[in-house]
Amino acid sequence: SSGINAECPLRPGETMMDGAAHMAHSRKPNMTENLSDKELLILLAEAASDSYNLDAGREEACDGKLKIVHRQLQDSDHPDKGIQFGIYEILVGQHKGKRIMAIRGSDFSERRKALVATFQDASIIWAGPSIRLGRDAAIFRAEEQKPDFVCGHSLGALMAECVSSALGIAGASFNGPGPVGVNPAFNLLTDDKHNGVQFEVHLTRNDKVSEFAGLRGPDYSHVGKPIWHEGKGDSPSVEDLIDNHSMERLIEKLSNSD
Repeated sequence: SSGINAECPLRPGETMMDGAAHMAHSRKPNMTENLSDKELLILLAEAASDSYNLDAGREEACDGKLKIVHRQLQDSDHPDKGIQFGIYEILVGQHKGKRIMAIRGSDFSERRKALVATFQDASIIWAGPSIRLGRDAAIFRAEEQKPDFVCGHSLGALMAECVSSALGIAGASFNGPGPVGVNPAFNLLTDDKHNGVQFEVHLTRNDKVSEFAGLRGPDYSHVGKPIWHEGKGDSPSVEDLIDNHSMERLIEKLSNSD
């Protein structure tokens, strides 16, 4: 073949990788806009964090700011398409009454499991059809639940971006791998309805999941321009890697930001 595809032929002296980067650069990007709403951003971050505790059997969450009105820990009807998520009703502030869909990533309940989950959430996007089944399930459940906002952490962040792209729902993603790929085989977005939607992408430096991205890197692998937060260490320890990926550290950063 003389090029990557019919839309992007290789130019003289150009490699396949050069051609792919040129193709991505030449396309007009469809990008989200910032929320510009710290109150909502913190609620989204707290819901994403709380989604790891959905099996606690409670209704009130996040110091009474949110109420869990629906939870799915396992999709018994479609076990091959199962995702875990919670629907949270906002109980306070200017967004009172609106609902958040928080999509859960891998299990971070134990520190010992957390590092494994960190790399699992990064590498699973190359795991073939399973990630697409999860993506389709997330979109299906969002259509069913009709939330006002969508969010997630880690693998749940990737799913939240895919939901926003498919349905045009506002929200935020936290420390997730990028779903946007130059190669169609690695591009997980199904639509471009995220264009102009208020949806923020938050990533942490020296977090291996945040850095996991397509050919052009994490700044070009998400539905919106990432907002970066400083992480620990240029050569982080195992504990630093876990902390850099955690929602607790990111919520602290967001709470202390302007």
